[in-house]
Amino acid sequence: MSKIIKRIYIKTTAVLESPAIITAGEDFNTDKDINIDKKGNALIQGTAIAGIFRQYLAGERQIKDEPQELKELFGNDHNKTTDSTLSNIYISDAYITTPKVGKRDGVKLELFSKIALDKSKYDYEILYPGQEFEIKIEVIIREKHQKYEQAFKNYLAQILDGLMNSKITIGAKTSRGFGKIKVKTAPTITALDMTKKQDVETWINFDWNTFKPNTTLQNLGTPIQNDQYITIKTDLLIEKTLMIRSYAQDPNEESDYKHITEEGKGIIPGTSWGGAFRHHLSKLLSDLNIAKYEKIIEELFGYVDEKNKTACKSSIIFEESKITKARSLYMTRVKIDRFTSGAYDSALFNEIPNIGGETSLTIKIRKDKEKYIGLIIMAIQDLKRGIMSLGGETSIGRGTFTALKDSKLTINGEFIKEEKEAEYLRQAAEFIMAAQGA
Repeated sequence: MSKIIKRIYIKTTAVLESPAIITAGEDFNTDKDINIDKKGNALIQGTAIAGIFRQYLAGERQIKDEPQELKELFGNDHNKTTDSTLSNIYISDAYITTPKVGKRDGVKLELFSKIALDKSKYDYEILYPGQEFEIKIEVIIREKHQKYEQAFKNYLAQILDGLMNSKITIGAKTSRGFGKIKVKTAPTITALDMTKKQDVETWINFDWNTFKPNTTLQNLGTPIQNDQYITIKTDLLIEKTLMIRSYAQDPNEESDYKHITEEGKGIIPGTSWGGAFRHHLSKLLSDLNIAKYEKIIEELFGYVDEKNKTACKSSIIFEESKITKARSLYMTRVKIDRFTSGAYDSALFNEIPNIGGETSLTIKIRKDKEKYIGLIIMAIQDLKRGIMSLGGETSIGRGTFTALKDSKLTINGEFIKEEKEAEYLRQAAEFIMAAQGA
């Protein structure tokens, strides 16, 4: 085996910026339980973190198309033309001590009617945002990899840059706003030259809890900027009421269900945004007689084909939205017989909808899908006009939005002028006409 000439150690504290779904296939409490070890800590396996980092660095490339230096850093599987190689990056398991765990409900809806499909109800556990965990990375550089040393360091710098700018997500449903992480503290970095006695002694006595930095991120390497997404953002006003249901878990709770909250504050999950946009654009394209519109929807929003064992990740990310300046209202309702106008027996129920409030919608679309931005803007305009609604009980007027006064659409942080917005809409119209003639 080739001699080790360099070692790099990195430690930093990360914090969850949005809820995270980190499971291990257990279903004791819900259909998908958070991965908890025997000590009661939430466990994020080092293999999972390594996979996330590799995917972030590779972008949309398949493993076979990755640069050789990336294959050398993370290891290369054996195939007909190459031998398998050992990974040169080692990432420790991460733990969230005394984790705060919540529960969410989900249901699969029929695309056009928005009616729940039979036996499609499910629930899952989440880790609440604000919780912290340590990320520990060790990189070994051997003599045979000396030519890749700077490339390895640049990759490490890119990972740290991604963590500092909330570009890296972890766990399940990341395309629906889950699993955003960001480093809370500046990374501690030590680079050791194993040809020097002093650095060898430092390595022999190395301790993750006490080691001191001897270099900085700026000196470590240069991150390669490869932002893969275009970010669209707009501010919204909830016109009347909103109900995205969260069902009572405790029989002593005052209502049967209420609008979903997180630590007492109303939210709009990315799953709800994604479902609403998918339904609205599907109906729009279908009404416009777009041939094979389902392929466009699948390309944008992803799919899972359980029959053929195929899947495609969503090209759009919908971030979770927080609601401000809202209030709640306790309401008692009763189910009425549509023929007699009399109340059903035992059909009295209580609910707490969200009343008013402001929120922001953030959508990220992959750069290679830029041609669809016009369609997304069309849907946003319909949302602001009350044509597109969100959540449950929309048949009684819930879930409509308007634009906040003086709020404008931004793309990658820049306000979009009316001329530019019109250009995107013109591109959408041209795309639709071309699809109609296909």
